[in-house]
Amino acid sequence: MNLDQYLYYQVGDYKTTNKLLAVEAAGGDMGRVHFYFADDEHRQHDWTHEPEESIHTLIDQRVRALRDQHQYLALWYSAGYDSHTILDSILRTNTRLDEILVFSRPYIKTQDNFEHLIALKKAQWIKAHLQPWLKIRHVEYNQDTTFKFYQEHKADWMYHGPGHFHYFTKTSRYNTAMYHKDLIGLDHIIGRCDITGVEKPRVNLRDGKWYAQMPDAALHHHLGGPRHLFYLCPEATRLYIKQVWMSIAWFERHPECSHDFVHEIQGKSSNRSLRERGDLYASWNKGFGRSTVFDAVAASGYNKYYYDTKAENGIGSTTNHDSAVLRDLAEKTDSKIYNYWVQGLQYLNTNHADIWNPVTGFDTCMSSAIYVKDFTPATPA
Repeated sequence: MNLDQYLYYQVGDYKTTNKLLAVEAAGGDMGRVHFYFADDEHRQHDWTHEPEESIHTLIDQRVRALRDQHQYLALWYSAGYDSHTILDSILRTNTRLDEILVFSRPYIKTQDNFEHLIALKKAQWIKAHLQPWLKIRHVEYNQDTTFKFYQEHKADWMYHGPGHFHYFTKTSRYNTAMYHKDLIGLDHIIGRCDITGVEKPRVNLRDGKWYAQMPDAALHHHLGGPRHLFYLCPEATRLYIKQVWMSIAWFERHPECSHDFVHEIQGKSSNRSLRERGDLYASWNKGFGRSTVFDAVAASGYNKYYYDTKAENGIGSTTNHDSAVLRDLAEKTDSKIYNYWVQGLQYLNTNHADIWNPVTGFDTCMSSAIYVKDFTPATPA
């Protein structure tokens, strides 16, 4: 099933993958905006019973099904937990893989920006020893991709694709497919399937009951994009339910299990040290069946936490991470591009200041809550 058929915003009968369009269709009432996450497909399954198959069996079934359904199978690989688990299954099942794509952001000038090198090294080993036909594509994101987006849409950029992000860069899957020189047209190739390891199972603990529930913030970079979401597509619902049950079991075994702890582990807000946070991140991923990864940065989730939280926060930010680098470049070298971005932010702030701000963007929308089970505290050893 195509991504835009099961992942979008809905206001009455109106459907869109652009949050601003949904907000304005709702007259600014966020309560009327529903984040649709395969609602109709999910209702066809019983979430109150854990699937009896092992997590590896269910993942392997998805890999084989995708191979059978497509002429050309490509994997977006970061060497992180999600994509590495898929690659493990591909190798375990001796499934032919036609292409590995590795994404990098060379404008981030820190010693920790090397995950793509680990991924490339793994891809090259597979090509040399297991699958000599494998194509390896290194996709470097640069200012041209971002600038093309603003050049086309100008001051109303926030109405195009999922373009309402307050960050200057537009690294969403929709935008990169539309404007990156190495990706333009790939999604139109008949029989091609680009797999991405999105996203981790999300649960909510409320009033002593467990629910499966997805925040739109976890997926806004993928809305309207051309890639196959391996863990989230409706065809993988049984696999997703298995992950939800395994995640709940991990939480219930943890002595700190609570509503706040659940959101801390699944989100970004934490007062813990990076080391403690990394240990919890690794344990949580393994708890719902992700493979062991050998890159210490990927294993700890360091870049996921660090760059996502330190990236530019609006016009006045002076941080020197991720999109702030390209924003500063635009301000110095192409004032038109920079001003388009500023004008869009000013529009959002003027018209939606009560539900939008330059630090966090729009308020979060949640998908439908699906009851799974009652909370069962772990029995002391």
